[in-house]
Amino acid sequence: MSSSSSSPLLGMAGWFFLPSMATNALQSVYYRLITPAGSPQPPPNSPRFNRDKRNIYVFVVLLYLGYTVYESVLSLKPNYYAMLGVPVDVDEKTLRSRWRRISILLHPDKTGVEDDQRFIALRTAYETLSNPPRRFAYERFGEQITGWKDAITIKDYIIHGVQSTAPMYIVSGLFLVVMNVLGKGQFAQYWRFLTFFILMAYEALVITRSNFLPPFSYILPGRLPFEHLIIAHKLSLAFFVALNQIGPIVRAATSSSSSSGDESLRLKSAAEKLDGITKVLEVESNNVLVQDVRPFVGRHELVGELKRKMVLNMVEARVGGEGDVREVTANAVRRLQQQQPRAN
Repeated sequence: MSSSSSSPLLGMAGWFFLPSMATNALQSVYYRLITPAGSPQPPPNSPRFNRDKRNIYVFVVLLYLGYTVYESVLSLKPNYYAMLGVPVDVDEKTLRSRWRRISILLHPDKTGVEDDQRFIALRTAYETLSNPPRRFAYERFGEQITGWKDAITIKDYIIHGVQSTAPMYIVSGLFLVVMNVLGKGQFAQYWRFLTFFILMAYEALVITRSNFLPPFSYILPGRLPFEHLIIAHKLSLAFFVALNQIGPIVRAATSSSSSSGDESLRLKSAAEKLDGITKVLEVESNNVLVQDVRPFVGRHELVGELKRKMVLNMVEARVGGEGDVREVTANAVRRLQQQQPRAN
């Protein structure tokens, strides 16, 4: 198997084991960097450990998503313009002049190689770009147009292009619908469908416009619309896989937050009930106190007597609590207890 064909398979396989491996390694390094010497690291399955692992995992997935886009750009083969060494807006006269120089230098009669694949590829590039309808089609559909032998006009090429592209969108759309019906991939379902329809509308706009979209002159200059579509397809696929990777992590965090929120609500409700009970007890205590002091209302002599006895009780309690007094009192009580049996 060639490296070009194995690269997408390796990239897809990487989504299923690289994020977890990288997360474990990065989390270990992260704790070694931030934890002071002699201090314990957060234990596994602790709230902080799980939170850090979740954040690092999301970061790794997003980083790998960016790498996937970068790798997609690097894996693109040189287009016909790059092969001939001309800009994408080259005119017919400049293109013809460039081909003359190439044919003089690389023609098999000059190089002595009868089956020169490089020269054949360059001639195919020139013949494609020198034909306006084929040039239009190549910029939007790529090298596959060389197999559309019955296509002559731009309309013919667009029909062929739609026929070659439609099955991919039909299968992808049915897959998303079936996933939705079966209840699979519920996380970010809205974003999957939105990405699918945006990609489909974007491709329809690209292949039907007579000129390049403005972003093409700023994003990846020198690349053709069909190359941007290749990158967009790979990016959307990687985005779907990334959602599947992040979904369980985010869902678990959301469930944990919901549980914490429910627990907080329960604690708040219990605190409100306890506060209500406390207020009721306070009212009842005041009522009892009012009932106890009601006999003394308007009777100043009783109030004075009560105050005097309360002061005496406080003094006796204070004096009785002293060490010497308590010891003398205990001795006196013991003597009285010893004398009582004798008296009997």
